[in-house]
Amino acid sequence: MELFEERVKVLPFIDDMSWAYSEADFVLCRAGASTISELCALGIPALFIPFPYATHNHQEKNAKTLVDAGGAFMLRQSEAKRDLVLNLLREALSNEELRVKMGSAMKSFFNSKGLEVAISEMESLVRGA
Repeated sequence: MELFEERVKVLPFIDDMSWAYSEADFVLCRAGASTISELCALGIPALFIPFPYATHNHQEKNAKTLVDAGGAFMLRQSEAKRDLVLNLLREALSNEELRVKMGSAMKSFFNSKGLEVAISEMESLVRGA
């Protein structure tokens, strides 16, 4: 198995997310809706550190749903100390069985008909306006 340090890549802003996701076994990230939907669609487990100033704390609520389902870990930003983050990353990256289980839980949230559902809901709203 590769050394932990060789498997972890810290990157600045990423322009090509398809490349980044294709390379990822596990992701450390915020918990915005777009990121979560992408991770669920691809079945990639994560350690979420929700943005603490998000409106109505929605990022923490997003992450908690996935944590409760077994698809992710979460630390509040105030809890995200170096050693704790590294321990969670080591746990995930050293245990393929755990990553597969977590990835399956993430994938279970993906709705392949999501676009159609969203369009239908918007059409209903417009008709009712």
